[in-house]
Amino acid sequence: MTVEYAQLAGRTHTSSFRDARRLRGLLCHFALFLLLFVSRGLLAQGTEGNITGTVTASDGAVVPNATVTVVNEGTHFTRVVHADGKGTYVVTSLNPGNYSVRIDAPGFSALQNNSVSLAAQQTVRIDGALSVAGSTSSVTVTADTPVINLEMPSISSTVTAEALNDTSSNLLGTSDATGDSGLLFYTTLLPGGSQAGTLFDWSMYGSRGGEAYYNVDGISSNSALYGNMVGPSLPPFGMVQEVEYSAVNNKAEMGQLFNISMVTKSGSNAYHGDVFENHGSNSLQAPGYFAAGKVGAYNQNDFGADVGGPIRRDKLFFELSTELLREDTPITITPSLPTAAFEAGDFSALTTPITNPYAGGAPFAYGGQYNHIDPSLISKASQYWQNLFYPASILNQSPLGPYSQNVYTN
Repeated sequence: MTVEYAQLAGRTHTSSFRDARRLRGLLCHFALFLLLFVSRGLLAQGTEGNITGTVTASDGAVVPNATVTVVNEGTHFTRVVHADGKGTYVVTSLNPGNYSVRIDAPGFSALQNNSVSLAAQQTVRIDGALSVAGSTSSVTVTADTPVINLEMPSISSTVTAEALNDTSSNLLGTSDATGDSGLLFYTTLLPGGSQAGTLFDWSMYGSRGGEAYYNVDGISSNSALYGNMVGPSLPPFGMVQEVEYSAVNNKAEMGQLFNISMVTKSGSNAYHGDVFENHGSNSLQAPGYFAAGKVGAYNQNDFGADVGGPIRRDKLFFELSTELLREDTPITITPSLPTAAFEAGDFSALTTPITNPYAGGAPFAYGGQYNHIDPSLISKASQYWQNLFYPASILNQSPLGPYSQNVYTN
């Protein structure tokens, strides 16, 4: 009996171990399924662009099955596609950047288009009119950016890193304690851009502040609670390759009328980097309206650096960027302060009666003076704390009516 029980327990233990291992394997396969298939849907919110066009001969006839080679000029990333029977080709899912497009077809000279600028979420048309092969084996042209984009129905503005750095914003990419950022202030410089009434809401073409969708490389940076931008999620300027501001008929995956897509740099075959410092001080500041001619101690240092380049040429790249903000900002306050008479319990300057709760609500009176509290009724502890918060040195400096006020700028 003992031996049989031990064998049965051994078989049960082995079976449980196999079931657990089988279950773990199923969970791993399910996780892999989610990673491969569900994530493909998430990538639909990316910032990739497309290059499309039609290949024709010089007489306008379509050239089918032409070979189209698209090369990223910064990373040498290469995509090769073939035109269909109608001469149409489409190269999808391209990162924003500058590309060269080469079109080859048997019996025709190759056509090379250089410096094709592709912005985030943009579709660029590069048509190719091929010449019959003759004395020249290839034709090289430089593609101009079209004034009107006929491939997309939305209204958009693309801002490059150079344009952002040339702005007069007091801040670059780093948000301060209020959530401000140079990337946000740039909205007002765009056609149709404005501030939507509050500090955190920005508008384009009449959109409401809550109708803006901010994303960095396709990842939302909107607040899940308020729906507006979350300042610390924005990248520093040195990391920004371009910003796409678009409105009206945006892509469905964006979900809002006003879309702001920030594309970060990914490095290239060329080493590059810079160091910057934006400095502001009170010596360059004017006093505020309520500051009584005083300028407090103001000091701002917005500084950082970025560097990028190849780890393995044409294969692997890096881009590092940091930006720090150190800021001392003066605050002007105009507090209402008690007069020396008020501190002593003498409110005779007021016409409103001050009643005594210990005398059935009758007005205070002391020494024949109306609205004067008997000093013996004033708590010594209250007087102590009152003197801490309102020392005699700040009383009666600038009386406005029965109250006195003073301006402090720190």
